[in-house]
Amino acid sequence: MQVFSSDSQGGQVRQLTNSEGNNVFPAWSFDGKRIAFASNRTGQFEIWVMDADGNNQKQLTFAPADPQTQAQWSNGVPAWSPDGTRLAFGSARSGKFEIWVMPAPGPQAQVNADGREPQPLTTTPGPDSQGSNAPS
Repeated sequence: MQVFSSDSQGGQVRQLTNSEGNNVFPAWSFDGKRIAFASNRTGQFEIWVMDADGNNQKQLTFAPADPQTQAQWSNGVPAWSPDGTRLAFGSARSGKFEIWVMPAPGPQAQVNADGREPQPLTTTPGPDSQGSNAPS
């Protein structure tokens, strides 16, 4: 699967990603200059960002491995904060899906520009809980 864009009438379709794997859940920044999306092009779903024209694709998350199983945790469904300074996303990095937030990269897509790691926004109680995974 790839990410495409088109004009508001559905014409002028343009392919923005062209990589192995799936590129899904595109989310436009409010200023219309960047798109965050999830991709498993590296073998694991991670959050990526690119310019609105598909250029400057950068990986933003690097899922840690589960210390017991060594399985990689999945990240997906990004959503921009209205002011464009943060990205929320679903991740199983805590053992079940929760919503996490991280600083959004600047226009040049610097990864974690302020040096902070993603922080959890939700903590769903109980071992049988499905958690949260789709911020909006």
